[in-house]
Amino acid sequence: MIPYFEDFFSEKEADAEFERLRELPFVRTRNPFNSKSRVRHLTHAHYSIVKSSYGGTPPTPFSETPDNIKKICLKLAAFSAEHKTTGLIAPGSPVNYASVLAYLSDDFMIFHQHKEDTVPVLLESTVYVASFGAMHPVAIREEGCKDKSKYEIIYPKHGSVYVLPHGYNVTHEHAVLESDDVSYDGLRIAINFKHRTEPVISGPPGGGLRPKSREKTGASSPSSPRVCWGSPEDFPDAVYVGKRNSRGKFKYDESPFGNKLKINDPVRFRDWALSQVYGGATMLMHLRNIRGKDLLCPWCKPGNPNCHALVWLELANQPEAEFSKMCGLATMYFTALAEKRYAETVNWRPAWANHS
Repeated sequence: MIPYFEDFFSEKEADAEFERLRELPFVRTRNPFNSKSRVRHLTHAHYSIVKSSYGGTPPTPFSETPDNIKKICLKLAAFSAEHKTTGLIAPGSPVNYASVLAYLSDDFMIFHQHKEDTVPVLLESTVYVASFGAMHPVAIREEGCKDKSKYEIIYPKHGSVYVLPHGYNVTHEHAVLESDDVSYDGLRIAINFKHRTEPVISGPPGGGLRPKSREKTGASSPSSPRVCWGSPEDFPDAVYVGKRNSRGKFKYDESPFGNKLKINDPVRFRDWALSQVYGGATMLMHLRNIRGKDLLCPWCKPGNPNCHALVWLELANQPEAEFSKMCGLATMYFTALAEKRYAETVNWRPAWANHS
């Protein structure tokens, strides 16, 4: 069961907050998967200290967050530090992200994950959802589970807060269901709160990207570990981190660190890279093996800030304490997934066994 606090706000506080929030401007945005339709919820804004896009929409600077929402951020930060709600809370971490959404009675949000929230992996990304107004059920399930009897259903009342632990960004999915609650004019306003950090896509401390140039070779730092742009002749000790290539003068074997999906955005690539680290012990072992080593990318121009090798360099060469935290979280995730897969194997029966 996820943590749920039914009376996080007093009735008076919740009523006052609902009246303030309903005065905000809300819009129904276009469906990113079908431009001819619109999504089944309303959006006000997401306020974030992080400047990069989140969910495909540019954020509003956190400094512009309405004062009443900032006060809730402070209250949640103090609450999380005091209660350590999820067991992964970093006491004192500020709540610096707030996304304000609204749902009418027939609105909903399909099952989804917050895999983008694995970006600030070291500082954790627990999600706190404050609910005001009408009640919309929320369903939570293990990723891919279709057995509705195993869903966890909560009914967030007016003034409540429920918590989606950091690990659920990888292991679970959640959805907001339609409602028949007509109180508060059938309107539910939800605010998602969390702590976010801007990923640092760069070389190790003291390094820095070379300015873009027409040179064919270069490196992100004069000292190791660094990203090297050039051929194996130029950097014989660097580890290749690309896809298999048998054309041209140099032949390259497949690397586990290749940009298989051809993602050019370093923030999105970091999301994907962390999902691979969480996916099993093998990838974690590969990441340990490149720790402290130069990485070779023969395809990008020297100084390219979008080079995927810079992401692997940053992940592999975090300070020892932070690297160990990431490894601990990764181990927890793929251990949980392995146990789930084992249980599915134990309960599996061949098709012919289901017939008498």
